[in-house]
Amino acid sequence: MIRISMILFTIFSYLQSNQTAINGVYKGTNCDISIALSGTKSNYSYHLKSKSKNIKGKAVISLASDGKFYDVELKGAEMAEPSELRKSSNITFSLSKDTITIQNTGNAMNYYVQLELESCDEKYITLVKMK
Repeated sequence: MIRISMILFTIFSYLQSNQTAINGVYKGTNCDISIALSGTKSNYSYHLKSKSKNIKGKAVISLASDGKFYDVELKGAEMAEPSELRKSSNITFSLSKDTITIQNTGNAMNYYVQLELESCDEKYITLVKMK
């Protein structure tokens, strides 16, 4: 019984620390943008801000199949130019440790633009968690 309790406590502590690790404000390093993520377990919200955007909504966060990063989808944050090949027209990105990476544009075979930001035409947008 004690062993089961210890295992459950360890799992709960791990999950709790990962949730805390996700919460925070991430600021762009190569573009003027910020994304705030907050919540617990399956109930996350976001606030995306730039010069031309101010969007709030629900964030769907799931652990990637390799377990090394999170896949994040911002519900209600529509892509500037969606792709016909993508499942969703919502903005998506990966989150690893304290860094968000948004692949902002596709290629000739799968063209899309996730965010149209003033003075930022980067293919990849990087945001780092503020301390």
